[in-house]
Amino acid sequence: MKTTIDLPDVLVKAARQRALHEGRTFRELVADYIRQGLNEQADREAAAGDQATAVRIAADGMPLFPRQVGDSPPPADLDALLALERDALLDDDLHRAGLRI
Repeated sequence: MKTTIDLPDVLVKAARQRALHEGRTFRELVADYIRQGLNEQADREAAAGDQATAVRIAADGMPLFPRQVGDSPPPADLDALLALERDALLDDDLHRAGLRI
């Protein structure tokens, strides 16, 4: 279907450059981004329907993660939190490098 939308010139230029860089047409790139946006909206709506597992934002802007019965308590000291972050980042790096599934 053909349609006309008015977009900022800077945005169109950036999208055209990205499409060229990825070896795709501008039309394919825009269609994929619209599709992704619609899927993300559907995911957000589904998550909003499941408040028991949804992350909420506190008044101070910090995320609140709900705990399940039987979850171990979160680490209380800074060293434990830093070690947890370091381990998570290392695991992510190994996964991206294909060294861990």
